[in-house]
Amino acid sequence: MENLEHSSNYSILKNRMMNGVPFLKERALERITALANAFEITQTEAEELNGIANSSGVEILPEDALGRLGAVETATDELTLMVAEMIGGAAV
Repeated sequence: MENLEHSSNYSILKNRMMNGVPFLKERALERITALANAFEITQTEAEELNGIANSSGVEILPEDALGRLGAVETATDELTLMVAEMIGGAAV
């Protein structure tokens, strides 16, 4: 018979990952591993949480995306100017 009770750490982490707020997949996987290594969640719970993290986690948070995009645009502009200077022309 399957145990229907879960640890409080499992329940809290699962609720956080399922509440619709974006989360970093890497951080979630690190937290799951730490909880499993400390025997605060079972292997079965860890496997389920890993599945949720892998399917729902993101590589970059939305609020970080605009900052990173700005940095890429700035770097692109700088590169364009450097190339233009190297070939002796004006930047477009």
